[in-house]
Amino acid sequence: MQDSDFLYQLDAAVLDAHSQRKSAENFASSIKKFIAYVEENSNSTCSLIHLCKEFHFQRRRFYDVINVLEALNFCKKTGVDEMVWYGRANFKKMLLQIKKSSIKEENNFDQCISISVLTVRFIKSFFTFNSQTINIKDIGNYLSRENGRTKTTTCKLYQIAHILEAASVVEKTIMPGEISLPEEYFRIEETQPKIPFTIEQLLNTPAPIKSMQQDSVLLDVDDLASHLAA
Repeated sequence: MQDSDFLYQLDAAVLDAHSQRKSAENFASSIKKFIAYVEENSNSTCSLIHLCKEFHFQRRRFYDVINVLEALNFCKKTGVDEMVWYGRANFKKMLLQIKKSSIKEENNFDQCISISVLTVRFIKSFFTFNSQTINIKDIGNYLSRENGRTKTTTCKLYQIAHILEAASVVEKTIMPGEISLPEEYFRIEETQPKIPFTIEQLLNTPAPIKSMQQDSVLLDVDDLASHLAA
């Protein structure tokens, strides 16, 4: 091979790598702008075709974004060209469900490798292995252990991770292929409603409360709080 041919191929490879990096950056930027827009229009019906054009997505890639986010309850498709955006609060509810699901379910998992199914199983992996960081290749091997479709599964996991990173659901670490789930999501717990009074207050509740209970009158929590504050 002549030096000129080698340099030409090297330049082409560099340009191709630069083009791919630029494309990935534009894709991530479009996702962030799209999410910022729909967050301001929560619970309203949006046209997918309009959003795709507005934020300069390739249609196939945009539908991948929607499928990933819908799998985590950020949104819901309501028609061929329509969706409703629910937002991050709804995602946190889904995250709690994923965290609560037992590890035993992994032994009977659906071998489907659709992007929606893999999205849920990708997030579930953080809790299954009780690790805030996971390696995409390791998870790809794990999730394809029954069907042998390691390459396809791993490629889709990289795509899912890229979308979720742009959506601020996961983060890349300094290690190649390693993804981290932020502390607020990894440690998420179901919040219990706060009682507006203490046990000591309840134990020292004066007689009127007792008489009302004896008369089989149901005392509203707000009424009880007002009574204790009096």
